[in-house]
Amino acid sequence: MLMCFLFTVYAVYMMGLKMWVRRAFMRRITVGKQSVKRIVDNSMEQAFHGGMFSLIMTSLVWISIFLYVAFYYAYVPAPSYVRPIHLQIKPCEESKNECVFPSAYVRLTRRHQLLMMGQQYKFFVQLEMPESPVNKDLGMFMVCVQLKDKHGVLSSQSCRSNMLHYRSDLLHKLKLLLFSPLYIFGSREEKQSLIFELYSDFVEDQKHPVTDIYVEVQARNIEIYSASLQINAHLVGLRYLMYHWPITSAITGISFNLCVIFFTLSLSFYNNFFVDSGASSSASPEKVAKIPDVQETSETVGKTEDVIVKAEPNSDPSEDDEKA
Repeated sequence: MLMCFLFTVYAVYMMGLKMWVRRAFMRRITVGKQSVKRIVDNSMEQAFHGGMFSLIMTSLVWISIFLYVAFYYAYVPAPSYVRPIHLQIKPCEESKNECVFPSAYVRLTRRHQLLMMGQQYKFFVQLEMPESPVNKDLGMFMVCVQLKDKHGVLSSQSCRSNMLHYRSDLLHKLKLLLFSPLYIFGSREEKQSLIFELYSDFVEDQKHPVTDIYVEVQARNIEIYSASLQINAHLVGLRYLMYHWPITSAITGISFNLCVIFFTLSLSFYNNFFVDSGASSSASPEKVAKIPDVQETSETVGKTEDVIVKAEPNSDPSEDDEKA
């Protein structure tokens, strides 16, 4: 009997120990699952917040870049425009000389305007001329231009003079002797380039924007290889900095746009959250303050009714007479 009792106690003890170990193990597994789930949830939440933050920052940076690029192309003009000049001549039938001055029409654009309003421009006409005896004997001559709009209305005109650079016969022979191999193989030519600065600070007229230019060389016996019209923008101030230092200007402009965007978002966030919460919190004490007023009013009314009730028995004169 004693052995059976001890065996039973031992069996019960082992079953309890086994159940306790199983429960402890299951509890550990449950706690481990919960901790792993919590870690995974926290990681996913942080990844979500990090992704949203990265997406917002990337969007803001691209918006800043787009704003700077749009401002650059709207504010900074093109640095230069070059148009070829195809001079037209009309030779006389009786002589070899031209009857009219060489001239040409140059179309700047087919649109309404090409130049930017308020920007100063410099107009140059470049002529490539051979160092021929005819051109050397020509002396000084004039080049004139007329600026017109698309309807043919004259906006401005200008004329400038120039001539070939003088070289003595000795200097010319020494130059030919020194550069004779280049002249023989065609690497160099006996020519000069004359540049006529017709405008130094031209500003576009808003009513008559320039679309066509009439060029005239006022010399009948002139010999010209080629001619071209060049328009250069005279950049000053911020436009000069943005064009000549593009990287520094881009970094500064994009950073400024980011600061403005962050400042605007901060103001809107402050107005939406802090101001609204402050208004709601300031409105709640008023409602609480109104409750004692109602209670005081009710107590005052109750006291008034008690006074009226107490005063009613003494208000009847007949009862006073009977008591007397």
